[in-house]
Amino acid sequence: MNHRGPTGKLLAGALLIGAMAVSLWRTARAPNDWAEAHWLLDYRFGFVKRGLPGQLLTWVTDLLGVPVTEPLVAAVAGTVLAVFVAVVLAMAWRIVRAADGSLATVAATVAFLTSPFAVLIGHLNGYFDHIFFVLGAASLVLALRGHLLAGAVVQVVALLVHESCILLIYPAFVLACLVRPAGDGPLRKRLPWVPLLLPVLMAGAIAVVLSSPPAGFQAGYQARLRASGFVVGGYEDSTPWMLTMPLRTMWELVSQHLGELLDRHLVAVGLVVPNLVALVLGVGRHPALARRTVPMVAAAAVVLLPLSMHAVAWDAERIWTYSLFTTFAAAWILAVARPGAPGGGAWILPTAVLAIGVNLLCTVPLLDHAVDRLGLGPRLAALAALLLGLALLARNPARSR
Repeated sequence: MNHRGPTGKLLAGALLIGAMAVSLWRTARAPNDWAEAHWLLDYRFGFVKRGLPGQLLTWVTDLLGVPVTEPLVAAVAGTVLAVFVAVVLAMAWRIVRAADGSLATVAATVAFLTSPFAVLIGHLNGYFDHIFFVLGAASLVLALRGHLLAGAVVQVVALLVHESCILLIYPAFVLACLVRPAGDGPLRKRLPWVPLLLPVLMAGAIAVVLSSPPAGFQAGYQARLRASGFVVGGYEDSTPWMLTMPLRTMWELVSQHLGELLDRHLVAVGLVVPNLVALVLGVGRHPALARRTVPMVAAAAVVLLPLSMHAVAWDAERIWTYSLFTTFAAAWILAVARPGAPGGGAWILPTAVLAIGVNLLCTVPLLDHAVDRLGLGPRLAALAALLLGLALLARNPARSR
């Protein structure tokens, strides 16, 4: 096998960091009111979904004798954002390193780091996505190292951060359990049922318990948001209402407005699909999945299950991008479990280059009427720099091990 020399590795690393930096530069901002409201959500009114981060913050601020203020929430959210970005870059580097610096793999990874998902990372500063994705990555590491029960416990903690983990992170956990290096024996020995069932049972328990909110929760939480002085714009009233809405009601509201959401879905599909194809080409033809039906089904679930959130949520553009991260996580799992360049490289490279072009030439729909910080000119300059870097990497000679 071949691998890049020091210059090639340095260039590949610079491309990954540069791509991520451009994405953050485009849309990074302070937490919005919806995100700030969630950090004021805790268990003082009873057990509620998404209450764990706010409860931890309440314990710390009570211990220190300080109030939960807007600057404090911004500082905590910024720290979580930085950790998540570091985790994403570490995963990206591991994918590239496992493929021996393959040009196609570097291009596909750069595509992901400039994709709508990456562009939204800084824009969604303060959202709990960053917390449960980091916890999800930790559970995958534990599973790949054979610590399945510990990984399942981390999955449970992630569910207490946000209930959507059962669709966004759990399928990747199953895939990690299936393809982990120690899992070459019979399926029943490779796949203990207790670690796999634990997150599912927790998700079920949360669904049952949260089917009706604690008495007085909505009024009490609303009063706390109003008293904070920094959750405004109607979110002090709408957030408690949204968090107590049953799934059936959410489905009915979304289904009634499918026609209005159609244009948003079409735009999101156009932005997401080129990136998703580049990632799926690598994942689907990876040697670890070849002629293995169960792992292949798990990989398909990793890609497709996040899209089921469209049934109960409004933010269509954001939900489409989730499949980019989950597929990226699948690529990382396979890179750790079975290092080596994936098949399909001849198609991955042109698809990835196309995706990079789409990512930099188009703007991503943002929340709160925000606009891309970078105009077309700077984005064209960033595109040229990334393509030049890939061209230089192509000219960098590989060396034999």
